[in-house]
Amino acid sequence: MGGREIATVQVLQTEQSSQFKLLIEHVRKLHELRMASASALMVIHNDKIVTETYEGFHSNFPGTKPIQLQSQFNVASVRKSFIGFAVAWAMYHGDLSSIDNPVQKYLPELDKDVMEGITLRHLLTHTHGIRTNEKGQLYNHFSAGNGRDYRGENIKMLTDIVHKVTGKTVAQICQEQVFHPMGLSEIGWRTELDEELVQVVHGQGREASWELKESPDGDMSNLFSSTRNLALWGYLHLKKGCVNGKQIIPEKIIDWATTHQSPQLPNSELPQNGFLWQVKGSPAKQSEIGSEVPEGSYQILGVMEQVVLVIPTYNIVVVRMMNRLGNPPGYIYL
Repeated sequence: MGGREIATVQVLQTEQSSQFKLLIEHVRKLHELRMASASALMVIHNDKIVTETYEGFHSNFPGTKPIQLQSQFNVASVRKSFIGFAVAWAMYHGDLSSIDNPVQKYLPELDKDVMEGITLRHLLTHTHGIRTNEKGQLYNHFSAGNGRDYRGENIKMLTDIVHKVTGKTVAQICQEQVFHPMGLSEIGWRTELDEELVQVVHGQGREASWELKESPDGDMSNLFSSTRNLALWGYLHLKKGCVNGKQIIPEKIIDWATTHQSPQLPNSELPQNGFLWQVKGSPAKQSEIGSEVPEGSYQILGVMEQVVLVIPTYNIVVVRMMNRLGNPPGYIYL
């Protein structure tokens, strides 16, 4: 048993089950369909790891390492759940008084006309309506609270606000409040190569790459994680911040992040969000979490088919990893 594995094993025991064979088969088919070089799956059910699979290799180059439990995938937009956590942490500790505060209060340097009426709630639930034109200027695609638009402008604003009000980056908050207390050493914003990092595979003849970014602060998409460490992130939320009898994170932070926070929208069929998590509230045709998942469930998705799905009704966490960026012809991401 390697040193990296010890903290994880202390949190959860493994008791393999055949209950999720169909899910394993589904992920293998998805791996092939998306032409990925790597995939992994973990299911935590009733406080045990009941399914854990690793398929493929760190890259599509010949001779690369096989995927194993220490392999760390780029989780892409799954990182947004950590940004939402940092906002909730800042609010719990009084650095932010309300998510209904205007963004202008914290980022007065932004265009006042564009930002008029936009609150933290709008940023957290993708209902802000902000886009960037070809000149790099912000503009209103729609007025705040009148639609939903999955963009990146709000993510940078949220990380800037967290840093401004707390004096800490998203990455520092996550490291201090979650990664270190839980012994999660296989997760973090990576800026340097490591043998455990899984490369991102591209289509259209482009070579695989690590997609490392310059920023270690949590605002860029260079968060890497092993499957087990990411599953424990989901498990922390499932258990309302209390793991092995220790309240690592206040329950209120988890509740804020994972319950319905979207404003009332003119179109009730749009997806619903907590603090960037996708949540299952009332039925909505455009929901990204699925019609058969029980109310109260929540998930976060990454563009390479990474997912953390938490279903409190069934006491279950599902994590899927994959490393193909870009969809094959005819493939529908959702």
